[in-house]
Amino acid sequence: MRPMRATQGRNVQTILSTLVVAAGLLLMAIKIHADSEPGAIPLALVLLGLAWHVVARWWRQPRRD
Repeated sequence: MRPMRATQGRNVQTILSTLVVAAGLLLMAIKIHADSEPGAIPLALVLLGLAWHVVARWWRQPRRD
């Protein structure tokens, strides 16, 4: 088994956070269509995914000393 590079792990974090945001937006659209209100869980998914995405991008940037 080949060891995973650090950049591959960071890309996985970005992809997963984007999927969480997409799932939250999809659920929010469905809830708005069905109930005319967004709901707490889809909103939490969107916010959590955005925060995760920002942290993953910040972590991926090369550090300057």
